[in-house]
Amino acid sequence: MNKKKRDWPLIIGISIPFLMILAIVLSIFIPRMFIHPETDFIYAANAPYYYTEQIYRVENGEVVRDTSGFSKLEGSDYDRYGDGQIYYYDVSEDTADVLTFEAAQEYNLNKESPEGLEVGYGRRSDSLFFSVRDRDSIYLYGKGYSKKLNIDTDYNRFNWDFHFIGWVIE
Repeated sequence: MNKKKRDWPLIIGISIPFLMILAIVLSIFIPRMFIHPETDFIYAANAPYYYTEQIYRVENGEVVRDTSGFSKLEGSDYDRYGDGQIYYYDVSEDTADVLTFEAAQEYNLNKESPEGLEVGYGRRSDSLFFSVRDRDSIYLYGKGYSKKLNIDTDYNRFNWDFHFIGWVIE
């Protein structure tokens, strides 16, 4: 039997793992090449998440502030944190700028990203029974894309301070 004909099964058997690794690498990196996020967003910080989540929300494309459920007495959460702080995040520049509530109301907002992306804390690990989140970093992610954003968070064991409000739709 010809030596070349005998070697084909060996060559195929050795090349299959390399081709599978190449296919996995391509399936991870090719989708990222076609995603270029451009939609900016507004978020709240400098107060615990559970707190800003209750104060700020999007209704009819506009940010709404509702403090009716908070005690305004001295020593209350509202007394300590106020309204938190609103920021405008420019995705293309990777920068955040402080906004007043009135300035934030001028933007048309949506809870859904036009690009199908999400903003949230990074994920460190998942297992069958639990998931541990990385509360020190905020990411823009989805559709095979993931980018760490330039947002400082003041995470501690009992609360975290990032609350996504909405995407700026132009």
